Amino acid sequence: MSICISKLLELQGRLYEAEQDYELLCKLFDEVRVLFNASAASVVLAPRHAPEDAIVWTKSYSRSDLAFYFERMADDVFLNTYMQHMLAGKAVIVDQLLNFDRIDNPVFREEMVPRFQARYALCILVPLSTLDEFAITLHRDQTQSPFTPAEQQMLQLLSDGLGCWARSYRRRQRFNKERTLLTALLERDKRPRAVVDQYGHLQLANRAMQQALGEYRITQSPVDLQLVIPSRWQTLWRESLSRGSEGRLVLPLSESHRVILEWIPLPEPVGWFELMLIDPRWEHERHLQRMELLYGLTKSEQDVLTLLSRGLTGAEVARLRGVTVETGKSQIKMLLHKTGTNNQNDLLNLLFNISH
Repeated sequence: MSICISKLLELQGRLYEAEQDYELLCKLFDEVRVLFNASAASVVLAPRHAPEDAIVWTKSYSRSDLAFYFERMADDVFLNTYMQHMLAGKAVIVDQLLNFDRIDNPVFREEMVPRFQARYALCILVPLSTLDEFAITLHRDQTQSPFTPAEQQMLQLLSDGLGCWARSYRRRQRFNKERTLLTALLERDKRPRAVVDQYGHLQLANRAMQQALGEYRITQSPVDLQLVIPSRWQTLWRESLSRGSEGRLVLPLSESHRVILEWIPLPEPVGWFELMLIDPRWEHERHLQRMELLYGLTKSEQDVLTLLSRGLTGAEVARLRGVTVETGKSQIKMLLHKTGTNNQNDLLNLLFNISH
């Protein structure tokens, strides 16, 4: 049994490597059939309220076999028995729960059993969420011996690992369905935009983001493609992603130039984020022209606003402009008064949104 368990663990790792490759996954799950010495095997990932939309991985049955099954699923005595006993989440030798010779369903006995080589059945059905469920079914025909308690235990162990894999598969599948749309939306936006997961892996990036990452010295790990954030902010970055919360970093590139990295959670897939890189240099000239026209800003006030838009504090603005801190504060107060804003955050929000 230890040999089989080690093979099952090795198989689980290969499933993750196969990602969404249907044919390869069918081959890998057929190795499960061989390990259990079964005549047939199938692995199913299905919406809980629409089993006809299931994904079925199997090398044992043809498409016509599967179409026949889903048309006659109500006649599956083994499945009905499993569900009636409320055994979800447990590996069960289903044929031991009933007297096979007394089954009086002709569709099951005369059509399903021979077609699906299903004299003996070992199966498990695992609810993954409110949306999906995952099932593994192993069959042996009448020429083979019944399944054993040891094999039942092995299937239970296998299902524990495969449940995690199935959730990962479903998340990836749902993301891939949206991938084309997300890619189009990202490319339509000329500003640097990307999608990262909760571990900081870069999943999608438009051309502007790909160019910006190098320019702003935000690199990717060659091993796992995680974004390498400067060490000073790594803890904040990782904690925010792990909590699934939005966040913002101001990254200094030089004394007078800072860029802003922002991320917000996406509704789907859960745990993924839209990542935005904002360089005030790209926006402030156009926006400053609007501010000057609307609020009659002087050249000095425009200079102050430009430096504030680059992420500098009031004291840093004063130092760079060669004036006292008090003079700098006075200039900022005049800007707030002219624009009708309450503080620097309100002022910058007005600047960045004034042309929208």
